[in-house]
Amino acid sequence: MNTMSGPGSLANIIAAICSVFVPGLGQLVQGRIFKAAFLFVTATVLWLFMLGWLVHIWAIWDAAVWKPRVAFSLVPGSKNRQNAAVLYYATRTPVETTSL
Repeated sequence: MNTMSGPGSLANIIAAICSVFVPGLGQLVQGRIFKAAFLFVTATVLWLFMLGWLVHIWAIWDAAVWKPRVAFSLVPGSKNRQNAAVLYYATRTPVETTSL
């Protein structure tokens, strides 16, 4: 099992389990505050009309399959654009340690 990030990772499984109990809690655990608030409020309002289970299932699925966006950057001082593309995740990993 992949314990890093992405669909099926241990972190996403824990986030999905959190969303089982409270819609949006899994997104909050993943650091997606606005998405968490949106799912929580939407589920709360829709539970008044007995449709909150739709958002509840959506929150669980979204937490389970979320993958951090990959950002592209240039290595400082590099003149070759093809070799200068560096992948790093939104976890603020230093660019120098993840260069290709």
